[in-house]
Amino acid sequence: MVVINSSTFRSNQSKYFDMAANGENVVVTRNNRPSVIVSAVDNFRLAPTSAITENIVRALHEVKAIREAKINNKSARAFLNEL
Repeated sequence: MVVINSSTFRSNQSKYFDMAANGENVVVTRNNRPSVIVSAVDNFRLAPTSAITENIVRALHEVKAIREAKINNKSARAFLNEL
């Protein structure tokens, strides 16, 4: 990880973007403001929120219920008609 100030980053953006693209995390500090991290999109990981986790769990239960024939399996057209 490389830590630099914002003026250094502005002067050498291409260099730090290339470093980030090659897997290096670049931390840019800013006066009296929160620091930021420059990182390649490939390195970005979204931490699931509780709402996302709840939706996934609910969907898995629905799939299980459909497989066990507790819920009628609908066609895609029937599903869209309900919307």
